[in-house]
Amino acid sequence: AVIVPSFEGVSQPKDAKVDVYRVPSLDAAARTLSNFLAQPHWAQYTVPLMPTKGLSIAATFTAALEPFRGEDVFVLRFPDTLEQGWYIAEIAGSHKIQAFLQVTPVSAWVSVLTDKTVVWVNDVIGGRASVGATVAAGDGPVFARSDARGLAVGPTPAELIPPAALRESGSSAPAPLLRVTSATGDTVLVPFGVTSDAGYRGEWYEQTAAANETYWAMLFTDRGLYRTDDHVEVWGYLRNRDDASVPASVSVRLVRQGNGSADTPSIVEATAAPGASGTFIASLPLVDVPTGGYEVQAVVDGDVVVSRWLEVSIIRQPPYELEVAP
Repeated sequence: AVIVPSFEGVSQPKDAKVDVYRVPSLDAAARTLSNFLAQPHWAQYTVPLMPTKGLSIAATFTAALEPFRGEDVFVLRFPDTLEQGWYIAEIAGSHKIQAFLQVTPVSAWVSVLTDKTVVWVNDVIGGRASVGATVAAGDGPVFARSDARGLAVGPTPAELIPPAALRESGSSAPAPLLRVTSATGDTVLVPFGVTSDAGYRGEWYEQTAAANETYWAMLFTDRGLYRTDDHVEVWGYLRNRDDASVPASVSVRLVRQGNGSADTPSIVEATAAPGASGTFIASLPLVDVPTGGYEVQAVVDGDVVVSRWLEVSIIRQPPYELEVAP
C-alpha cells in the first residue's frame, strides 16, 4: 500500500515508477532493517530512509495506483514475482517512498513474555507447520526450535525484554531482530517496535511496561472523555494465566498519565472484589480534577496489571436548539 497525501489544488497521481533494489545477503538485510528501525520516527521525513547506493536493481516498472482506502491510500501491484530474498522498493520523487520486502516461504507469529517466547512458524507455500525451525535473537544463539505443530517455545533472551518490563529506569535500546530459519535454511526476519506512522520511536509510551503477564486482563471505562466533576464507571476482567484463579480484590486507581507505577499516589481509588468469573466493576468519583490526560489502573498485590487512558476536559453543549412542531 502507498500513502499519498491529499492537497487542495493538487491532482493525485495516477501511477508511480518503482525501482526494486536487491539486498545481497541475509546479514546485509538484517543490518538495513535494524538501522532503519533504530531511527526515530521523525526521521521518516528525511532522505534517504534506507540506503540503496551500490545495490543492484532487480526490477523497474510503472504501475497504477489503485484506490484502497479513502483518497490518500493506494495499492500498487508488482507485475512479476520476485525471487526469494530481501529487497528495497522505492518510488522516486522530492521525498522518496520506500518499503522493505522479504520474499520467503517462512512466516512467523511471535509472542514475547519476560520468561518465555512463543514463535509459531509456518510454510506459506505448503500451507503447513514448519518443523525443526530455529529461532535466534540477532546474531545470538538459537534459543528455540519448532515442534510438529510449528510451535517454538524457549526462554526469552534478555535483549528482547525492555527495561520498563523489568521495572528498570532508562531508555530501552532497539530490540534485535528475530531470525526464524526453517529446516531447509529459509529465513524470515521479525522486527519489534514497529508502530503506526503517527508516533515517535523511543517516546515514553514505547518504554512503558506492558500488561502484567500473571493475568489474563481487560479493563474498560464507560467513556474516554470526562468533566472535572464526573464519575468514571469501570469494569474489567482478571484471571491468573497459570491456574485460572481470581484475585480476592483489585484496587482501581486514577493517576496522572505517564505515572504508571503502582507507587504513584492516586487521585481517586476504589476497591473491587472480582466475582467467580473474574469480572469486577468500580466507580471513581471526580471532584475538581484538573483537565488533562489520566490513566485508570487495576492493581493487584502492589502491581499494575492493566491500565486504560482517559481525558478530563471541558465538555461544552453544542449551540443549537430543537423545536417540536405539532
